Amino acid sequence: MARRRRPSIDSAKRGGHGGLIVGLIVIILLVAVGYLLFGGDKGTTPPVTNGVSSAEVLSKAIDATGKANSQSFTIQGSVAMSTRGNNIPILMSGDGELDTNQKRMRIKIDVTLPPTPLSAETKQSVETYVIGNTLYTFDGTTWRKTTSSTDLWGERQAPQRLIDFLTGTRSELLGSENIAGKDAYKIAIKPTVRELLDELSGLQPMGSSLPALTENNIAEIENSVRAMGITMWVEKGTYYPIRVDMNLGFEFTEGTQKLNVDIKMSLSTLYNVPVSVNLPMAAETAIDSGVSGF
Repeated sequence: MARRRRPSIDSAKRGGHGGLIVGLIVIILLVAVGYLLFGGDKGTTPPVTNGVSSAEVLSKAIDATGKANSQSFTIQGSVAMSTRGNNIPILMSGDGELDTNQKRMRIKIDVTLPPTPLSAETKQSVETYVIGNTLYTFDGTTWRKTTSSTDLWGERQAPQRLIDFLTGTRSELLGSENIAGKDAYKIAIKPTVRELLDELSGLQPMGSSLPALTENNIAEIENSVRAMGITMWVEKGTYYPIRVDMNLGFEFTEGTQKLNVDIKMSLSTLYNVPVSVNLPMAAETAIDSGVSGF
């Protein structure tokens, strides 16, 4: 009897969902980074706990993060894919820095794919740099760059767009909790899947590195969600968003085959700490994609 092959990322791609899964991972990372770096005022008629509402806390978080000169953050996560009774665990880790004064930002994500009967464990990295008004991206093979025709930092266009988006997103203040020795407000954030995908697929400059999302696969993702939860902790006193946890579950169906995807992400940050964002030498010869109006 022939040995049954364990499903792989490639087999998921052949099923038509691999690209969507990669896109989801990228989008989720951007959501987490966006929430943590730029905050947001959520909801209408939010509940009040001890005289403080989620809208008030998050409004102060916007102000606090806007005044921070630098930020350093780490990302930990996992993606569990299961189909035909087999599991594919994928691990993710990353870090990044933001230097507002020098107008520089760096994000690096490492993805570890498990070994299979036909291949060894593999690791892939994705890097993004924003230096002034130029975006550099590395997909593990090629560096590319795109220059903005507008001042990204002068008007903080990407953060402001994200803040505007978050203003209409529901939230709930769950209480207080100690996180890494810091007393923090715990807030549940409740955007819809379509809100996340519609807004963040067009978010710039970060969005320029997102996989293309069409109406068809946006609807497919939306219909495939079986669980979604986002929690933010905002430090009391400073009102810095210090941690964001995200849990999402999806079930894709094609014919008689089902692919379950469970994503867990945690992103933590420090503010006003020494950072050093330097463009790698390899990026200096990046393929020039021209000028964009983002």
